Amino acid sequence: GNCGIGTTSPQTNAKLQVVGNIGATQFYTTATSTPQTDFTSSVTSNKAGLLLHRNSETSGDYGGIEFHNHPSSITSFRKAAIYFKSNGNGFGRGDMVFCVDNAGDSGNVDINNERMRIDSSGDVLIGTTTASNSKLTVFGSDAAAIFQGSSTGTGAGNGFTLGNNGDVNSFIWNYENGFMHFATNNTERMRIDSSGHILFTGSPSQKVAFGVTDNTKY
Repeated sequence: GNCGIGTTSPQTNAKLQVVGNIGATQFYTTATSTPQTDFTSSVTSNKAGLLLHRNSETSGDYGGIEFHNHPSSITSFRKAAIYFKSNGNGFGRGDMVFCVDNAGDSGNVDINNERMRIDSSGDVLIGTTTASNSKLTVFGSDAAAIFQGSSTGTGAGNGFTLGNNGDVNSFIWNYENGFMHFATNNTERMRIDSSGHILFTGSPSQKVAFGVTDNTKY
């Protein structure tokens, strides 16, 4: 009961095998889902539900999926993609590359619109394609991370940030009217309060000497 198109020997585990290109506006499954999807792959064991194959492992070659959110022909306005890019080290290895095209035109995204990648070593690179032997590398004119919570507000100028302004200087910055504390061995050792005072905690009582007798608050 197996059917083959473009082949006289369809796979025994496939009801339909097509050798060649398939064109369709939508794919439907007999099963329903909420919300309804145009394509569903349902597996009952630990395996991939979808395989995308690129018949090359030459360095720089890639394949993947692209995204289109526009009421026009799908031949243009593709503005985001996830690609798997070969690194040339053999055995099918490569990097996962996440791309977004922010241009206000009908052009399509491509590999040059990279925003982030996870390389074959598991390192995450944002704004750069050059690994730094660190698990996370952030590059740019404002290479910083900001941390916010329900009490800090959102957007620029809120929360706690640290990073680099694109030059040789770095910063650790608390926008909020709160303290910053520093700990080792799961114990607070030093604190900078919201007034800029430095407090040392724990024993022995004298942690640092600045040429003054009162070392509790500076």
